[in-house]
Amino acid sequence: MKKLIITLMLVAFTGTPSFAVPLTDEALAFADRLYSKYGIDPLKTALLIQSADYSDKALSLMDRQFEKSGWGMYRKSMVTDNRSNKGGRFYLEHRPSLELAYAQYGVTPEIIAAILAVETNYGDYKLPHRAVDVLSTLGFYYPRRADYFRSELEALLAYAEKNGMDPFSFMSSYAGAVGIPQFMPSNISKYGIDFGGDNIADLVNSKTDAIGSVGNYLAKFGWQKDKPTAIKLRGTGFDSFLGQGYDPKFTVKELEDAGIIFALPANQEEKVNVIRLQTDKGFEHWAIFSNFRTIMRYNNSANYALAVLLISKNIEEERKRLEAGNTGGS
Repeated sequence: MKKLIITLMLVAFTGTPSFAVPLTDEALAFADRLYSKYGIDPLKTALLIQSADYSDKALSLMDRQFEKSGWGMYRKSMVTDNRSNKGGRFYLEHRPSLELAYAQYGVTPEIIAAILAVETNYGDYKLPHRAVDVLSTLGFYYPRRADYFRSELEALLAYAEKNGMDPFSFMSSYAGAVGIPQFMPSNISKYGIDFGGDNIADLVNSKTDAIGSVGNYLAKFGWQKDKPTAIKLRGTGFDSFLGQGYDPKFTVKELEDAGIIFALPANQEEKVNVIRLQTDKGFEHWAIFSNFRTIMRYNNSANYALAVLLISKNIEEERKRLEAGNTGGS
């Protein structure tokens, strides 16, 4: 009955039942749920969905994410000199926040910076979509993951209502991730923090809050302070260790006993897994540790996690180069 009342009110209010995102039974049930859980006026929610623009772009991109491309192409696009050079300057500019996050959460400062590099070019990339448009479209017209995206739309609207914000003010990726660290809306309240001391966890405008929130997120998902993330491998004997997923299962010693050589020294008792990545010159093999899996909790892609690691190493080198230059070193 409530759905019928909302529909009749909308027709009376707009003069037409033709909507940018049509008000299906699912959409009206969604409005009812937000009223039951958060006290949000169902007519307000229904009008918001009506006002959302249908996003063909979001639908077309969902099944061809760049992270699914080959490692060679992905690395070339993501691990760039520009990100490295800019990352060194970003570190020096935001050193207090990055090093506080390291002290508080144990997350390597360069890893936090590298994630922000990939997500929004250190906060300078202007997100192209309205989150409401994307999440409404995916929540009601992308059957494979509709429940997930409706729950994210719910989180966005609840967050906006609680904080007196306009839901249409949130810009996002094609998947509905918002802010400098590209958090999905449900993660803003779970992991977003006020790191600047102004009593507002502002992930849209505050790079300081973004830094702290990324550190908090990785710590919550098990980041191990000062532990390795991934080490490149060479040698033979890979086949028996491949295809085992991403959670560490073998010891470093087991790999070395099988004839695998680590490019860097590693504690023989540390647990690892092995991944094989395709490049234009053949395969690369990497030993991945628990911290690698933690980065994948941020974005479930081995390409993404390895790009973050390599960018972080480049940021470290650039930061040291800039520091040496500032002190007259060579």
